[in-house]
Amino acid sequence: MGATLFDKVWNEHVVDSIADGVDLIHIDRHLLHDLNGVGGLREIKRLGYRVRNPELTFATPDHAISSEPGRDTDRDAAGAKYVAVLREESRALGIRMFDLGQDGQGIVHVIGPELGLSLPGTTIVCGDSHTCTHGAVGALAFGIGSTELRSLPRSKPRPMRG
Repeated sequence: MGATLFDKVWNEHVVDSIADGVDLIHIDRHLLHDLNGVGGLREIKRLGYRVRNPELTFATPDHAISSEPGRDTDRDAAGAKYVAVLREESRALGIRMFDLGQDGQGIVHVIGPELGLSLPGTTIVCGDSHTCTHGAVGALAFGIGSTELRSLPRSKPRPMRG
């Protein structure tokens, strides 16, 4: 039986097999939002690391503020703090941010496909459980935690069909 699309994309992105059944996967796109992204960027800064490929990383505020048209940080002081840190850290690390009021800004899992960031055959991570929705365009997409910004060792998921 031939390899599945999942197997083909997975195998093409294996950087190294680091343990029995655990692979280090190359990530083509990293999407950040104003909640989990902020913690991960602060951790990178604290450790003195840099973002290896900032041109493959994209940020947008969409969790800590309202999604209604004309939204801004003036209405939500707590959300404003997250957005401010996302702006600051994105700028410092060379990450493209689609900010409030700019073309391309929106819900992180919608802008990926809309802007052509989520493409068939790519691997995508974001600190959100909805990240798997990028699979609709043929990407392998994983929701990750803030500590996983540094590397992505993964056990290959088992196929649903044997």
